[in-house]
Amino acid sequence: MSFPGVDTDFLLAEEEMIAAYHPTNRNLFNLFRNAIIAWKVLRVRNPDLIISTGAGVAIPFFYLGRLFGIKTIYIESLTRIHGLSLTGKLIYPVASHFYVQWPGLARRLRKAVYGGQVL
Repeated sequence: MSFPGVDTDFLLAEEEMIAAYHPTNRNLFNLFRNAIIAWKVLRVRNPDLIISTGAGVAIPFFYLGRLFGIKTIYIESLTRIHGLSLTGKLIYPVASHFYVQWPGLARRLRKAVYGGQVL
């Protein structure tokens, strides 16, 4: 699931892509619409794992994933050196595993793990 756009259309031309509604975190209506999509996708696909590197579309997937007992892995953005993104803050309480890309940030967050940098 991703946001539609020229880059997404090009990079995922050979892949199945489900379009999310944007903007997300600061738009409750789109958050609700993405939650409906997440509910349908998770019920049909029944994945073993959900992985996200950010964007508000991850929020409904992580909360519903937790509800369904699905393991979740979140990788915070490389740009987040001293604090979490809004998505990171909202996902932190429900993520099974939470990775950050700076050791200093990992030291400040109880369940965050620094595993190196992912570009």
